[in-house]
Amino acid sequence: MFYHIAIEAKNSGKIALKAVFQAVYYSYTI
Repeated sequence: MFYHIAIEAKNSGKIALKAVFQAVYYSYTI
């Protein structure tokens, strides 16, 4: 159970990090 929660948190963290990088990239390209 806890292991599954840890995997979910890791995946959502990757998605959030990717979104931040994309936001920074787009703000520089505009």
